[in-house]
Amino acid sequence: MPGSRRSAVLVLGAAAAGLLLAAPTPIRAQERIETTIAPPPALKPRVPPSRPAMEPPVEEVPQPQRAPADTDEEEDREEVGWTGRVSPAAADGMPGGLQQPLDGVMEVDEPLPVPDGIPDLRRDPRTPQDIAAFQRPPAGYDPYLFQIELEPLADRRPAQLFRLEPTVARGVRIGSFVLFPEAEIGAATTNNLFRNGERIGDSALEVRSNVRAVSDWRAHALEFRAGGAASFYNEFPSEDDRTYALEARGRLDFTRRTNVEALVSHQIDRATRSSRDEPADAAARAEIETNRAAATFNHRFNRLGLQLRASITDVAFAPVAAIGGGLISNDERDFVQRDAAVRASWALNRKVDVFAETAVVEREFHAAPADGILRSSAGERYRVGLAFNAWDATVRGEISAGWGRQAPRDDRLDPVEGVIVDANLAWRASALTTFLLTARSDFYDTTTTGSAGALSRLVGLEARHAIKRHLIGTAGLKYSVAPYEGVALTERSLTAELGLDYYLHRDVILFGRYQHVAFESTAPASDYTVDILRIGVRVRQ
Repeated sequence: MPGSRRSAVLVLGAAAAGLLLAAPTPIRAQERIETTIAPPPALKPRVPPSRPAMEPPVEEVPQPQRAPADTDEEEDREEVGWTGRVSPAAADGMPGGLQQPLDGVMEVDEPLPVPDGIPDLRRDPRTPQDIAAFQRPPAGYDPYLFQIELEPLADRRPAQLFRLEPTVARGVRIGSFVLFPEAEIGAATTNNLFRNGERIGDSALEVRSNVRAVSDWRAHALEFRAGGAASFYNEFPSEDDRTYALEARGRLDFTRRTNVEALVSHQIDRATRSSRDEPADAAARAEIETNRAAATFNHRFNRLGLQLRASITDVAFAPVAAIGGGLISNDERDFVQRDAAVRASWALNRKVDVFAETAVVEREFHAAPADGILRSSAGERYRVGLAFNAWDATVRGEISAGWGRQAPRDDRLDPVEGVIVDANLAWRASALTTFLLTARSDFYDTTTTGSAGALSRLVGLEARHAIKRHLIGTAGLKYSVAPYEGVALTERSLTAELGLDYYLHRDVILFGRYQHVAFESTAPASDYTVDILRIGVRVRQ
């Protein structure tokens, strides 16, 4: 070794100098001492020794394989390939990345741990959250802060993904809340206002407004919403709309895996003229008051998720004046509904869950209709399906199928039962095109003599395409069928829609809508068609 030779030469030189000093020398007269300083000899530049190949520390021996991931952090690492390894030699630039064996250590097929400070060039060092943030649109990103969704089929996030907006509202920050105000004014015209065979048309001025205040906290959430709509028809003010809704939602996060969500709402609507139970001799449409309270408990055991839901809804129909005089009470249409559901889901991966759900539904009516049979009933629902969660920026929502039954408590009426299919699923096919699939199976009660109600099934498909960056076109088709139990009555409805949205500004949108409805019924003189055209401007912040 060069270091050993140098040490030997120094030792021999020191010994020779000692011998010379010890030998006797003759005495000489004092000689003149030269004081001139000689220049230092020229030295060759020092060359650093070549860097040896790095080896892991002796104490770092191969470790056994890890047990299956049991925490979210380990699952995150597995999703983006954190289990990959590269030898330290490869990390240091050696060709081939060959690992030098350690003396006395038996080689096995398992990879060696990577020493601290040595990067692994074969894996993405970003977290799954960082990877999702750079997708378009960012996975899980919600510009309108829809964070409290108690019922999966009523989740607002699939519709938000479907909207495909070139710009989003900025909102107004007030402390730790963000306020999203929106107002709309427009005109509507229809060729069949009363939705019957007479086809009487009219035009109206329409005004709508909505405001949401949403918390922007790291944990927990609150949301308050108020909205209203009014229409003013030229010739038939009896058909004017006066509706509004007030709602408050909250979410309490006990841990990262456990939370409770709650909702209370109060809503005023108007009944539709084409409804089977709407009195034919009513001078105006009945006002419907709906009060609802709901709560949901969510907990996740690693891949297993559990959801418990419960709600109570009170629906009351206001009395209306009859055309020939008098008052129609509508008491037989008032009811209270209680729901409870249990859902268990299993995460196949970060994007898709498979779930099974069971629910019970009870309806309590206050008065009997003309046939004297109270329509109170009890039912159950069973569903299995797939849920696409918010980590996927392409598909969001859920789809399910199952069986349901709603049985009247009075044996004189037959139960309503059958296959149920439900969906609330949005798909972003490309940066320019989105699709929305909706399906809903509902058990409707009726005051029709001899029938407990109908199992109504609706399916719809809508498409939205960016013709230009600021010009968005929409097309949709919906079909529903409702066969009534116990009577020879079936109703069908087909709805086609076309629309255009022009984003004049981030906060100003011009819109136009055309809707065609074709309704068919086995009841005599019940078929009708209606066309509705709307144009207007929407302003938001």
